[in-house]
Amino acid sequence: MKKYVAIFLMFAMITLCLPIKAEAAQQDNDMLVVLKSSFYGGLTGALIGTAILAFRDKPSDHTEDIQIGAGVGIIVGTLYGLAKTTQAFVQVEDGNLTVQMPTFRFDVDQDTHDLRGSVDLLKIPF
Repeated sequence: MKKYVAIFLMFAMITLCLPIKAEAAQQDNDMLVVLKSSFYGGLTGALIGTAILAFRDKPSDHTEDIQIGAGVGIIVGTLYGLAKTTQAFVQVEDGNLTVQMPTFRFDVDQDTHDLRGSVDLLKIPF
């Protein structure tokens, strides 16, 4: 058990020390945004699962908390990436027509305090 925790901590430290390059061309790729957010979500979930082991009576009996945390983190990260990249149901960009799952937005009306929902159906930049 200690060997796995040590390997995991070494991997986490190595990934934190790597330089991060930001390029404008990479931000245009929506799939890359989704993959990055799911990776970071999984990494964060695994770290939270590892931290939860400190509060267990016998941590070696509950190592599945790391896997559960990583799984939940991947799901949440993927949903976050999809919500961040998806905008309208139908988009027209550079002559290409794209049909995708739209982003649902909810807000509260200031006058009536009712919950309102909205979704963009068509986006045509000009």
